[in-house]
Amino acid sequence: ADQREQARKLSHSAIERRRRERINDKIVQLRQLIPSCANQEHLHKMTVLQSAIDYITYLKEVVSRLDGEDRVHVDLKMAKVPRSMVPKEVEAFTTQFSVNNKT
Repeated sequence: ADQREQARKLSHSAIERRRRERINDKIVQLRQLIPSCANQEHLHKMTVLQSAIDYITYLKEVVSRLDGEDRVHVDLKMAKVPRSMVPKEVEAFTTQFSVNNKT
């Protein structure tokens, strides 16, 4: 029974370690997407998360300001960008987060 308990603890520790590693990897990816954090090393996770919240809020404000007449100019600019110039990782999200889609 003692050996089984130790094996269970080791298994749980390994699972928890992998979970923390995945979270840390995602924090690093998020940091690289935020202009205020992209070139900084050794930021606290909370700083990265708060910066992400601030940046997303800012982007939402920009998108809402683009509603109306300005939207036409953005649509024309986006229409001129060939699909091949859009990175593969972004291409899947271009329709989902396109400025010209109303949600």
